[in-house]
Amino acid sequence: MALKKFQAALVSLTVVLSTLAFAQDQEMSQGRGTLSYLQKEPTTLFDMGMKRLRKAALDTVSRMVTKPGTQPTSSVSYKHDEGIINILFNLQTESADNMETLRLQCLDKRRSTILRMFRVGLTDYTSQLSTGERLRRRIGIQFTHEPIGSVKEALSVGEQLGQITYFTVSLTTTTEPAVSVSCRALATDLLVK
Repeated sequence: MALKKFQAALVSLTVVLSTLAFAQDQEMSQGRGTLSYLQKEPTTLFDMGMKRLRKAALDTVSRMVTKPGTQPTSSVSYKHDEGIINILFNLQTESADNMETLRLQCLDKRRSTILRMFRVGLTDYTSQLSTGERLRRRIGIQFTHEPIGSVKEALSVGEQLGQITYFTVSLTTTTEPAVSVSCRALATDLLVK
């Protein structure tokens, strides 16, 4: 009797193990299929540029010092129907005396966030470039081949993309009731007050 129970348990265990092995083989086969598909898909300069912009935005957000309980966020997207690239930062601030003060804070945070994200001011160029040219160059660099070609290539790509890349900061007060203001313009336009 004990031998029959042992044999039945052994058969059940064999069936379970066979089923698990089959399922694992299926998963690995599907994984290999996905990997094979991904290896065959071409990556465009646009794909890489968008990924680089997203990484730069996330790196910028992670370096921002905030008060406990507040966390800035960012997003980078391409609007196919409009043909524009949107870079958005959601930031918080303490209360402002009035909407004009909040609007000025928004403009200031937008300017400093753009310069921080594109690391403008950290490179010493042999030729004199304006801040706008540096921004266009940095945008262009995101979408050019590696290693980075000439400054002219990056500026050329940046000139074109600078016309469709918008940078928005949405600034919300931390006090109740929360008040929000957004400032949006081309990323190459610092909207200096």
